[in-house]
Amino acid sequence: MQIAMNMTAPTEHDDESKSGETCTGAIERFSDAELLDAWTHDRLATAFAVLVGRYSRMVLTVCQRKCRSATDADDAYQTTFLLLAKNSAKISRPECLPGWLHRVAHRASIATLTGNHRNSEPMIEPVLIDDPLDRITRQHDAIALDEELAGLPEHYRAAVVMQIYDDCPIERMAEHFQTSLGSIRGRLQRGKKLLADRLRRRGVVPLLAVAAAGSYTASADEVSAASTSLLLSLADGPPPAPPIAENLLHPLVASGKRIMTPWNIVGGLTAAGTVAAMLLSSSIASDSGSPASPTASAPISIAAEPDAIVAQFAASAAPADATAQTSSDRTPEPGATAQGGAMPSESLPAVSAGMIMPPPSPASETQTVLKRRFRAATPTGKLADALAEMMDQPVDLQINGNLDSMVDQLQDQLQQPVILNPRVIEYAKLQPDAPLNYAGRSEPLRTALRKLLQPLGLKATIESEGLVVTADHSELVHRGIGTDRWLSVDDAMMRQADEKLAKPISETFVETPLVQAVSQLSQALDLPIVIDKRSLEDIGIDPDLPVNADLHHLSGYDLIAYLLREHDLALTVKGNLHTVGSDEFAEYHMLSRVYWLEGIGLGGDFDSLTGLIESTIDPDNWEALGGNSTLSPAPGNRPGIVISTTYETHRQIEQLLDALRENSFAPDAIAEEVEVAIPQPPAGLRGFGGGFGFGGGSGGMGGAGGFM
Repeated sequence: MQIAMNMTAPTEHDDESKSGETCTGAIERFSDAELLDAWTHDRLATAFAVLVGRYSRMVLTVCQRKCRSATDADDAYQTTFLLLAKNSAKISRPECLPGWLHRVAHRASIATLTGNHRNSEPMIEPVLIDDPLDRITRQHDAIALDEELAGLPEHYRAAVVMQIYDDCPIERMAEHFQTSLGSIRGRLQRGKKLLADRLRRRGVVPLLAVAAAGSYTASADEVSAASTSLLLSLADGPPPAPPIAENLLHPLVASGKRIMTPWNIVGGLTAAGTVAAMLLSSSIASDSGSPASPTASAPISIAAEPDAIVAQFAASAAPADATAQTSSDRTPEPGATAQGGAMPSESLPAVSAGMIMPPPSPASETQTVLKRRFRAATPTGKLADALAEMMDQPVDLQINGNLDSMVDQLQDQLQQPVILNPRVIEYAKLQPDAPLNYAGRSEPLRTALRKLLQPLGLKATIESEGLVVTADHSELVHRGIGTDRWLSVDDAMMRQADEKLAKPISETFVETPLVQAVSQLSQALDLPIVIDKRSLEDIGIDPDLPVNADLHHLSGYDLIAYLLREHDLALTVKGNLHTVGSDEFAEYHMLSRVYWLEGIGLGGDFDSLTGLIESTIDPDNWEALGGNSTLSPAPGNRPGIVISTTYETHRQIEQLLDALRENSFAPDAIAEEVEVAIPQPPAGLRGFGGGFGFGGGSGGMGGAGGFM
């Protein structure tokens, strides 16, 4: 690269200078991984200079687009490469370095917006456009592109960055990532699709965003000046401290924070003031006794696509419990008048994102909503009351025989009806004729029943009809019974397949065609596995692609995943048949599964579990973050969650829940429906936090991310 050569520090003698340029030119042919290794272990300054020259234009362009001033852009640029110099040993995937640098540059640029970083002249636009509105629109689209690129998964982000910023040919990218052309095509296809979906959710046309990015690039002179200054600062010893503290970048990463610029604030205040004036004028008209229109007291709804609002501003619009409905069906309290009287909080209509509510009475500062929770049905009747009194009375309980005779013996000794559902025996995987012996003396009945039934995975509950022996889900889930169920495929088939895929095997493949390797694995696991050739053709991969592996004592699933991951392929299930296809094929054929939540220590706390899964297991894959996978609470009395996602993600969720159960010994919490008071915003700003005004996260005119 010519830039890297120009950045070589000048020397006193021309022959030494020529020697340095020749050395730099030779080093330029090495890959990012080799250059990073030379810098990390040997502190070879020339290797780092080549990396700087290779990616300076992209990094400086990102910084200039986001920062308010040239000084801030230079600080963000310097911070990006100084962090690379400091943390080079921590980069586990050097082939994805372009994406890493893009993301760090974007975050460093955001950090300059958190306050008055420096007092300096405003940024000079690199391209002059006659129409100011067109210029602002293009800048906004380019910034949106950078923001959404920074949120892509690492392997997609690196490939897309190389194509957009460097116009890198596919052949060179395949060599860079050390993979096949088909794999690169598939990676670009999926990365661009994910990026386009993210941009469209923000109302940005992907094609225009890419075109706008091409209009706002750093000039060669700016790149040369910035890189020369950087390399001079590294010439005299260890890397200096970055202009922007490294810890300032991490909170932005954790919270997904987007900074509002003055343009956002002005736009938001303007919109807020306009609507507030409308509400105020309608309130004055009502107080003056003028006839109110039929819709004067009705909420004003702003129609919007749910995906465009909820998915984009879910983190800051309504609280996590916003899906709960207010109890608007209740009868108003006596004395409430149609005009001028204060209505009770129970009569407030349901609030949703994008809805503007008229200001309530000044005295009303909270709103009561109902949250869906679970609680067992309460038995009623004299029989239930009598059994409840017996539970704490000492008894001498003697059971000798088997499970079939247990119910009769309990009924004779307690002199109360005892019921056993035959389906429970099959569900708990019990043998009716298995011997059962128990002897207890002078202990409370509830204690005796627990000692008798818990080893069997059963429990006794009081119902209106008598004492009912039923399944103890909290105990059975720790034995792997009743933990989950596949919905979109045959559950029994999947469980048999999981047992076979868990079997350790050893295989060696040397330039073996993929179709032959899959057939060999299918025979070794005694599990039918096929290849979806059409999905492979879509990404330019031949089923006869040669694969290499030498793995021993590895589970069948892990071995298959290792073999396929290198080529952006995945194992999924289609039509009750395990199928090898592209990653996009696996994402299209998602699998649905219900997970029961007893024994994990969360009870029916759906929100906490949802947040845990979305933040720890493939975060970019979930609908709330722009992916296709979904989570929803399961209906019924058992706390559960229904998840639709890929086969691989299901396996990770299963491992997470198993780990939670293994470390949970406390009884499950009893969840119930409770009333929650939600504080209301100040009277003058009520109704502007739902994704519209400046309080809801959309940033007013600029949307998420704003103009700068």
